[in-house]
Amino acid sequence: MFFLAGQTPLFLSSIHGRAAATRYLLDHGSNPAIDKIVLPLHGAAVKGHCEIVELFLSKGVDVDLYSIAGTPLLAAAISGQHSTMKILLEHHADFNTTPIEVAANHGRRDIVEMLFPLTSPISTLSDWSIDGIISHVENFGLKPRVFVPLSAHLQLHIIVYHHY
Repeated sequence: MFFLAGQTPLFLSSIHGRAAATRYLLDHGSNPAIDKIVLPLHGAAVKGHCEIVELFLSKGVDVDLYSIAGTPLLAAAISGQHSTMKILLEHHADFNTTPIEVAANHGRRDIVEMLFPLTSPISTLSDWSIDGIISHVENFGLKPRVFVPLSAHLQLHIIVYHHY
């Protein structure tokens, strides 16, 4: 077995559905957001481990925590995990945020620049430009928008989780 960067014991226990181990690690100080590449909440969401998703949320993990795979809701949706999606939505996951807005919110101009030519214009943004998106998110935060589907290559980041 080999490990990729970010595969902490907490990530591995969550993606493999080991609720007791996940609880133990959280109770003993494991940080569920230590690495933005592979996050335990996303791993549990992709695999449909509802008990573990609930556990993370009960411990105060941000329901909209962002990683390279997007948000947990996006990861669950692409993976077809309906029960997990329901839990995340019950915890007020933002289902209208587009990947470009999330990137802007996290100060990732490089990602905004990559996504810009692939993203349909958001009707509520008056300045549809890279600077306009960043400025809007900096000034107003993330607000519900019209849903814009992800491009196919962005789904690859989430599909990678299926191989664990």
